[in-house]
Amino acid sequence: PYMYNHQYEQEAELFLETFYSDFLKEPSPIDPLVAINKLNLTLLDYSLSPDGSVRGQSHFRSGITRIYDQKYKSYKYIDVDPGLVIYDSGKYVKGNKNITLIHEAYHHYRHKPHIVMKEYLLSQDDYLTGGEDFRQARKWIEEQGRVIPPRILMPKSTFCSKAAEIIVKLSTKKRLTGMLDIFQSTIEELADFFNVSKQSARVRLIELGDRKSV
Repeated sequence: PYMYNHQYEQEAELFLETFYSDFLKEPSPIDPLVAINKLNLTLLDYSLSPDGSVRGQSHFRSGITRIYDQKYKSYKYIDVDPGLVIYDSGKYVKGNKNITLIHEAYHHYRHKPHIVMKEYLLSQDDYLTGGEDFRQARKWIEEQGRVIPPRILMPKSTFCSKAAEIIVKLSTKKRLTGMLDIFQSTIEELADFFNVSKQSARVRLIELGDRKSV
């Protein structure tokens, strides 16, 4: 699952072309359920931790997993099937649910073959484990799962187009007296439009070159 930094935007576009080809033509919010359904994944909304710190969990084979029962304040175990995605919607700030669902969908899209092969090899008694290789691969997978989903929800071309549109509109409003006001309001409108958190919109805006929003 190796990938260089300069390939992240292209990787996000490949995902979008696969599941959201029409969304690259003009600015539009991305609905994670489209990819979830096309990947034939099953969703289960349930707590995974007492404090909501674990937001999502994907399963690639049958087995059991641990979830948190908020009513009884304790963990319990349930059976899971391949293609199950568990997500916790209980303690989200706005937009985090979409990031979590796209994050899990992306793992199934890109990393499923590696994860399934790893689990198969580890189940073989005569397999000489490549522990360090697996650890390095896991780092790559976690990094990609962190940086690709925001790029999917906020595609470079349409995000920049929408940002420019908002900035022009806000610049004509007399109540906004300075650039800081304009960029702060731009972040808020981008977050609302793309259904992401303000923090995600801010990071993406900075990432794409609008350093004045820092």
